[in-house]
Amino acid sequence: FEALVSKIFDVNTELAEAFLTPIADLVDVVCISDDMGSQASPFVSREAYGLRIKPWLKRRIDSLRRIAPRAKVLYHTCGSVRQLIPEFIDAGVDILNPIQPLAAGMEPLQIKAEYGGRLCLHGGIDIQRMLPFSTQEEVRAAVRKTLGLMGEGGGYVMAPSHQIQADIPAGNVVAMYDAATMP
Repeated sequence: FEALVSKIFDVNTELAEAFLTPIADLVDVVCISDDMGSQASPFVSREAYGLRIKPWLKRRIDSLRRIAPRAKVLYHTCGSVRQLIPEFIDAGVDILNPIQPLAAGMEPLQIKAEYGGRLCLHGGIDIQRMLPFSTQEEVRAAVRKTLGLMGEGGGYVMAPSHQIQADIPAGNVVAMYDAATMP
């Protein structure tokens, strides 16, 4: 495990240095990803994460901060990862993506209440049920409600809870962004 993770770390660091060094002053956000959860639970316990994975995440974030010191680090990890959020924060994550509302324990308002002062939250607009199966007006209402609750006090980026999938009607995508940009 250590040898494999070390090699992955070295390759990622070399790529980040080559890509980011010339543009470091222009970089606002660096995105990294390691899916750590299923719909029902994290893939590993918090203890195992802290012991085996977090040290590498922290090293990765520290190396990115040396290369692009002004950039925020967005960490993409799908699924039910609520138990791991303190570990992410401790490793240096600035922005958590996505907030996946139908994953166990990932209710956006509870995540905001618990971690909103220490972590920017990105996502929260459900792509599993709401966006594919709602009317455009229902989408607008859900987005406005989410923005009203999650946006209070800042630290929230409205976005779908994952990539827009083929089962989501184009009109619902437009309705989502209209609701976010129009009063």
